Amino acid sequence: MQAAAPAAAIFDTVVRFLRIALRTLFLVGLIVALGAFLVGPAQAAVRLRAALSHMIDRLRRGGVRWRLQDGPVGPWVHEHRTALRTGLVLLAGLVVIFLDRPSGGDILAVALTLVVLLGAIEFLNQPRSPGGAAAHIGG
Repeated sequence: MQAAAPAAAIFDTVVRFLRIALRTLFLVGLIVALGAFLVGPAQAAVRLRAALSHMIDRLRRGGVRWRLQDGPVGPWVHEHRTALRTGLVLLAGLVVIFLDRPSGGDILAVALTLVVLLGAIEFLNQPRSPGGAAAHIGG
């Protein structure tokens, strides 16, 4: 009977790490599935993307839009938006990979940070205005 206690302790230790790993893997899978759904062609995803795009568009009304279009940041972000998005997603993946024993909260924090940074890219994404600053003076 005395050999059962150390065996139980070893079993509990192994199972504990497996449980944590399975929970973390489940959360990663859930976030990836949600992300895949949101970029897909489903009608709900299309409506949600349109609503978010409309909200971001409302944030950059008037002078903010003109300054982004005529300054160096908006056109640069517009030209490099795919690379910026890809880089952020890869960076978030690397952060999760290199975390020592990531918890569900860690992964959720990385995912939320990624969403906020992707929103910042969309906010800054402005093609150069056709007429430049002179077009805004008359209008």
